[in-house]
Amino acid sequence: MVSILSRIKNRVRRSILLHPHAQKYFQSQFFTRFIVKKQSEQLFDLVAGFVYSQILYSCVTLKIFENLKSKPLKSSELEKKCGLNTESFDCLISAAVSLGLLQRLDEGMIELRTKGFVIAMNPGLCELILHHKIFYRDMQNPVGLLADHGKETELSKYWPYATKKNEGSFGKMESIGQYSDLMSISQPLVTDQIFSAHSFSKYKKVLDLGGGQATFSIKLATAYRHLNITCFDLTAVSELAKKNIKAKGLGNQISFQGGNFFNDALPSGYDLITLIRVLYDHPDEKVSLLLSSIKKCMPPGGALLIAEPMITDPQSEPIRKSDAYFYFYLLAMGKGKPRSLAGITKLLYRAGFSKIWKLSCPLPSQAGILLAK
Repeated sequence: MVSILSRIKNRVRRSILLHPHAQKYFQSQFFTRFIVKKQSEQLFDLVAGFVYSQILYSCVTLKIFENLKSKPLKSSELEKKCGLNTESFDCLISAAVSLGLLQRLDEGMIELRTKGFVIAMNPGLCELILHHKIFYRDMQNPVGLLADHGKETELSKYWPYATKKNEGSFGKMESIGQYSDLMSISQPLVTDQIFSAHSFSKYKKVLDLGGGQATFSIKLATAYRHLNITCFDLTAVSELAKKNIKAKGLGNQISFQGGNFFNDALPSGYDLITLIRVLYDHPDEKVSLLLSSIKKCMPPGGALLIAEPMITDPQSEPIRKSDAYFYFYLLAMGKGKPRSLAGITKLLYRAGFSKIWKLSCPLPSQAGILLAK
C-alpha cells in the first residue's frame, strides 16, 4: 500500500515537474543541475538502447570478442578477420569503445575492456546474444505485440511448446536441437549461482524436473559423485539427454525418465526435487498444479529447489531494469509469467509447502533461488 506520505510527495513532485519553467530552473541551479544531467543521460540511454543492443550483437556475430580473447590485435588484422571495409569497421569499433566493450591502445592495437572479457569468456552469454535476433524481430512492432497478444510470433515459433497448439510437447522434432542447445549452453548462467548458494552434499536422490538435455543433472553428478539423479522431461528430448549422460560416463549415476510433469504421475522417493528455469515458462494455474504434484510425491523431510530469473518485489527491494526485459520476452514468447520471490512463495504456500527459504547468490539478476519443504 502507498503510504499517505508517499502520496503527498508524489503530488508535490507532480505539481513542480509539470510547471512549464521547471526544467530550465533546475538546469540552472548548482545543486540540481547534476541530477538533471543524470536524468537526461538515462533518458537518452532509453532512446538509444536498441542501437546499443545491435552494436553488441554485431560484435558477437563478427567474433570480435572471441578474436581478442587470447591477445590484443592490430586494427588492420582485426578488420581483416571481420571482413568489413575500413569505414564500417571503424564505425563498429568506435561504437563498441563508447559502450565500454573495447579500448584502443597505442600503435593501432585494439583490446577488450572488462565487459568485453566477460562476454569473451562466457559462450552461453554469446549464444543468448545471438538468439536475440529472433526476439528483435518481434520487438520491431511492440505496440502490435501488446495489442494482439496470443498471435504467433517469431519467439513462439522458436519455443513451440509455449503455444497452446503444442502445449505439453516440443512440436516438430527438427526444432528440438536448436533451443535444447541454447538452454544447455546458457545453463551455467543459472547453475553457477545455484552452486554458489547451496550445497547438495546432504542429499542422496535428486529428481531434476524439466531437465532437458540433462545439463544440470550432469553438472550436479560431476560435483557430487554420491548422488543418484533422475532427469525427468518430455520423451522428445530423451535421446539428447541419454547421449550427453553416456558421453560423460555418468550412466550409473544419472537415469532419464520421459513424461509430462503436468499430466503424468511424478516419480517418488527423492529427498530433493529441482526446478531449474521451469516455472516462468508457465501460467499460475499450471505452476500451482505442478507444485501440488511435487508436494504430494515428496517424502517427509524432502525439499524442493527452485532457480530461475525472477523479477524484483517493489515492496521489499529496488526495482531492477532487467525486469522490463522479462516482461516483454515472455510476452513475445506467448506464455509464461515473470514472478518475484514473493510471488513464487505465495504459490508454494498455496500448494502446501510450509517452510521456504530465500538463498543468496552472487548475481540475483541471473537467478533467484528458493528452497522449500
